[in-house]
Amino acid sequence: MLVVFVVCFLLAGYWMMKRLDLFLSQNLIGTDEAVSPVVDIALIANEELSRELGSMFRTGDISFDVLQGEDDFYDHEYRLICAFTQDDLQNLLFCTLGKKISKARSAFSRCNNPLHRNLFRDAGAQCLEEADLTLARIKRELTQITVNAEKYGDGGC
Repeated sequence: MLVVFVVCFLLAGYWMMKRLDLFLSQNLIGTDEAVSPVVDIALIANEELSRELGSMFRTGDISFDVLQGEDDFYDHEYRLICAFTQDDLQNLLFCTLGKKISKARSAFSRCNNPLHRNLFRDAGAQCLEEADLTLARIKRELTQITVNAEKYGDGGC
């Protein structure tokens, strides 16, 4: 008799927990997933270069965010990561995290030490010189990303 009572008690508890889970998922947690906005460029650079590139992006009608740290990648989805700080390891970190967390399709970076170029290439980031930081070059890359997204569906590199 005791065994039957324990089994019934456990089954009733299981049924109540399933009902509670269903109630919470429908009423408190919500069923709609939040869609993160897609921004064209995530920019990580010193203040002076950020201002120059920011004005260039505004005139070219390109959406961008200037990021301060790694946690900023969780807020949006980016198409292109641009990391132009003086620290190669920080640039590499931003490129790698940006491609993984924010689903960025491409990454540009400044590589100050030529010995680190292989690390950037392995991370999927293109190394740019100061002369390559033009609006035309960045627009061309964004256009190519958009074409790839339309052609292949996922916009992969």
